Amino acid sequence: MSLKKTGKTDNHYQEKGDVVGISLPNIPEYVITVIGTLKAGCVVSGVSPLLSVDETAFQLKNSDAKGFVTLDALFEKHLTRIHSTLPELTLVAKIPKGAVMTHRNALADMIIVSTWLHLKKGKETALSAFPLFHIAGLFTSSIFLSYGITQILIPNPRDTDRICADMKKYKPFFTANVPSLYHLLMENPKFKHMDHSNLKICVTAAAAYPEDSQKKLEQIIGKGKLLEAYGMTETSPLTAMNPVMGQKKLGSIGLPLPNTDIRLTDPETRNPVPQGEPGEICIKGPQVMKGYYKLQKETHHVLDADGYLYTGDVAVQDADGYLKIVDRTKDMINVSGFKVFSKKIEDILTEHPAIAQIAVIGIPDPKKPGSELVKAYLTIDEDSGVHGSEDELKATVTAFAKEKLASYEVPKEIEIRKELPLTSVGKLDKKKLRSTMG
Repeated sequence: MSLKKTGKTDNHYQEKGDVVGISLPNIPEYVITVIGTLKAGCVVSGVSPLLSVDETAFQLKNSDAKGFVTLDALFEKHLTRIHSTLPELTLVAKIPKGAVMTHRNALADMIIVSTWLHLKKGKETALSAFPLFHIAGLFTSSIFLSYGITQILIPNPRDTDRICADMKKYKPFFTANVPSLYHLLMENPKFKHMDHSNLKICVTAAAAYPEDSQKKLEQIIGKGKLLEAYGMTETSPLTAMNPVMGQKKLGSIGLPLPNTDIRLTDPETRNPVPQGEPGEICIKGPQVMKGYYKLQKETHHVLDADGYLYTGDVAVQDADGYLKIVDRTKDMINVSGFKVFSKKIEDILTEHPAIAQIAVIGIPDPKKPGSELVKAYLTIDEDSGVHGSEDELKATVTAFAKEKLASYEVPKEIEIRKELPLTSVGKLDKKKLRSTMG
């Protein structure tokens, strides 16, 4: 592992010291580097080891990083071409905007969530496969550190045999993972037949998790253990979660966390919507970011004068206050003027026994300019007992959709794949699916 100086850059943000980029897998050195960076009064910027050379260069330049911690192998393979000239590089890639998180943001959310979960200091062992370069991984690891909870680090989340072996050996009371990893674990017979009696809390977040899939997971780990949560980088990250004690609603992201105000508004007018109607989630609380780094216009677009953050996620709230995500504003599909929520279609079609995973997007309707058609990408559950040719499987899914959905919501195109693309943190990558459409 090496600490590489990236060179001198114009630093427009020096309130909290120099920025240090960290590009490592989930290994102890990552946690040690985070602690050392913060203790030195510097700012941590997680850099995914999966980024391309150009994307890495963009993040380091855009964040005004003064130091870069990575593995020697990663440095020699990718970065020797750019590290000496980094300050003069042109911005050659567009990656997610840098959110400026303060220590107050991070500590506030740590206190809020750990209190909500009724954690006890120094008592247990926990497992999270969230990558540490992502806010979800850094957040969960920080809570474990602050509570003296032993953390099992997972360098490769696709190695479910390793995860099962670690769970059997260390018996964690707590897990936190993206839905796609729980899906992979459920496909592993070792996980299915494991003793999960010591597991008390099983958190899922960072991506949509269909209710039917949640029920299947609880059949393995035990009822009442799964807690779906909601968050984003800009909110440090968590703002809503199902309660550990009290009523849990599968398929719901739960209730607003303490000290967190959530309201739902019309995405176009930003006026509050009636209870039970879909609206964009707007969040105000001590965990909301300071703003986007060096992006004043984008900051003003998502943060209003009252301090509410407009998330771009659409939800409905029931009479008990529980929230259910129905879509991203950018993922809503316009079918001849009808608003179609892709997540609704995904949740319903996941109930079909043949479907393992599904992602729904809108594609241009060649017959109606400005309108879209619904397209579904899916993988097949080989253990479902449902067999047939690809055309036969498509036909049975279409028939199922026609029974459960409005005519304009039924996918007009279905594509079966061996696997669906995932982002670096394990979310279904709809952006990549859209790019294949040209």
